[in-house]
Amino acid sequence: MDSFENTVANLGLCRLVLAGGVTLFALSDMMLYNRRRRNEYYKLQMEHREAVLAAAKAAQAEGTATPTQLRFLRADQEQREQEKERKAKGWFTKVREELMGGLQKEDIKGGTMGIGVNGARDQAETQRDVGVVLAVGDVMDSAKEAITRDVPTMPMAGGPLDQHAAKAVQDAEKATKSWWSWVTGR
Repeated sequence: MDSFENTVANLGLCRLVLAGGVTLFALSDMMLYNRRRRNEYYKLQMEHREAVLAAAKAAQAEGTATPTQLRFLRADQEQREQEKERKAKGWFTKVREELMGGLQKEDIKGGTMGIGVNGARDQAETQRDVGVVLAVGDVMDSAKEAITRDVPTMPMAGGPLDQHAAKAVQDAEKATKSWWSWVTGR
């Protein structure tokens, strides 16, 4: 009976080791596959970026460049200048900027908590995401202009229910007290 229990225990241990081996193989295979796919994606994106950059340079040389292409060329030029500046700096400056440079950028931009629509657009431009983001931004700007142009300047009075609700809101605003009234009892 003892040998049977030992055999069952050894069988369970073998299954556990086998399952661990299969899991380890599957995880490593997935990681390698994802790395290969990511590198292929980055390669395709760089090729696409270079093609768009070449088209923008050709359009600028002909004088038919669109505002989006001009922004793309300007962003590319700024990126190259920043890369030159980064390469020109010494190793101590690079390390210091890595450790403490982000704090100065947050102070200038107001931190990362209050990024709105304009902040998101500025962030996208600084990251050199041109393409679709800028096109969508242009469409949004033209839509905002159309909305502000077409909105009537006279406020709508609304029906009796809207008027009653507006009056209730005004009365509530007049009657509100500050938190200090709770302390003083007034």
